[in-house]
Amino acid sequence: MKTKSLAVISALLLICVYAAVAFASNPVKLFVNGQEIVSDIPAQIIEGRTMVPVRWIAEALGAEVQWDEQNRIVRINKPYYVASLSEAEAKLYPFEETNGMYNGFILEVQENRQYFNWKNISNPTFAPRILLNDINQDGNKELIIILTTGTGTGVHTEDIHVLNPSTFAEIEAEDPVDIIKQNVNARIELNEDQAAIQIIIGDEEITVYKEKDYAVTWFDKVAFSNVYYYEVINNELKLSIPAQVSSAGFIGGIEVTYLFNNGRFEAGTINYTNQDDSVRSAVVSLIEGFGKKLQTVSLLAPEAILKENLQKNYGGFVSPNLLAEWERDLQKAPGRVSSSPWPDRIEILSTEKLSDSAYEVKGEIIEMTSVEMVQGGFAAKRPITLTVESIENHWLITAMSLGGYGDNDALVYKNLEYGFSFSLPGSWQGYSIITDQWEGFASGSSQYSAAAETGPLISIRHPLWTAQNQRQDIPIMIFTLTQWELLQQEEFHIGAAPIGPRELGRNTEYIFALPPRYNYSFPTGYEEVERILENNPLR
Repeated sequence: MKTKSLAVISALLLICVYAAVAFASNPVKLFVNGQEIVSDIPAQIIEGRTMVPVRWIAEALGAEVQWDEQNRIVRINKPYYVASLSEAEAKLYPFEETNGMYNGFILEVQENRQYFNWKNISNPTFAPRILLNDINQDGNKELIIILTTGTGTGVHTEDIHVLNPSTFAEIEAEDPVDIIKQNVNARIELNEDQAAIQIIIGDEEITVYKEKDYAVTWFDKVAFSNVYYYEVINNELKLSIPAQVSSAGFIGGIEVTYLFNNGRFEAGTINYTNQDDSVRSAVVSLIEGFGKKLQTVSLLAPEAILKENLQKNYGGFVSPNLLAEWERDLQKAPGRVSSSPWPDRIEILSTEKLSDSAYEVKGEIIEMTSVEMVQGGFAAKRPITLTVESIENHWLITAMSLGGYGDNDALVYKNLEYGFSFSLPGSWQGYSIITDQWEGFASGSSQYSAAAETGPLISIRHPLWTAQNQRQDIPIMIFTLTQWELLQQEEFHIGAAPIGPRELGRNTEYIFALPPRYNYSFPTGYEEVERILENNPLR
């Protein structure tokens, strides 16, 4: 791979700076970016050439100048990086910027540097992302660089580079276009009043129906190459490819989980997700990523440095308008106000869809100290509410409000025995918990036979529930990982319903699920429970 050295000057010193030297009379005056520089060694004209002091120009431009006396080398480094990750001691420096694009990057990891011929949009909203995760499951973490190569109405494309941080050796990841070409077929059929979009993934066939006026001009076929996003969730590399049916119309998308095989990342599981599920996943990923950045922005830094850090760390998560608002009033900006405790993450309590292009997310900023890192728990919690909107096919935070410590109105049921929590609206204050058991029967047997499997059933009951007016409960079935696997293999069944339980969430020991046909009689309040469940309340 092509390599280039960084700003090391020995025989030839090249300064990329516009400097104006005014020749009125001796001494020669020196201006850098319109600012007069008065140095201890004045600029001089020697044998017809104007000689200027390098240190003063470089430092005026924010660069660091070092003299290596032993090797007689002047080193000039300007710390201008567009992405960084302190955990990996990694920084990404753009090599040059032309026509709104960064062309070429120098990646620095623990003071080792290498040039890569990568590209990324120079708009800070779409700054490169650096991640450190063990996504090939070999016990060592890989450095993941996600670059935005194009964006606009109906277009958003990304590149991904997975590297060994010690050697800079790159691990290939299968291209999105090749994944779609080899695994997915799709077509659009337009009738008088509706469109039928058929998507085929292997043996699975999905048909989505839309009103014909959903799009002004329909594509001839479903497009999967104009928009795609990469992310890492639970040490798995994932790819989201929305299914595009018009210039601004989408009907869900393809979700790909990569597997490491034969020294490269290849498409493993490939699934279709409906539009709401796909979007909600993107919104959750955005907020979680933003939450991890909070500790990197010190609100006690000098104003100029703080503004620069806001752009570098929040640019890919926050809209330009909100960033500008924080820069005008730095007291509104979120971040770190002390060395300890520090904001560790955002735990999401609920996500509410406001429109097709906007969501409201409520959560808590979890603050930690070194004590909690060792012993578990948290030092403090602070409520946060965020508005997330789609801007040029990119989900960004457009509004934020912070609550005070200790005044979180969120109502959360926490179950320590099985390790989960469930967010509820304030109207459920005074809820009660009903414990029972679910029963599973061996395949081929009736529900009157002896149960083959049993497990806990926990129901959250509304405070207005009475024997005369039995409101809808929120029932949660709890399965061990083994029980869930047996259920998926149809080794046993739950009741007589033709469909099985619906997964709500999981941890390392249990699967939490909603019973089949839990609201078959449509009791009072079933619509409210449906709305609660839509917001992914179980954590």
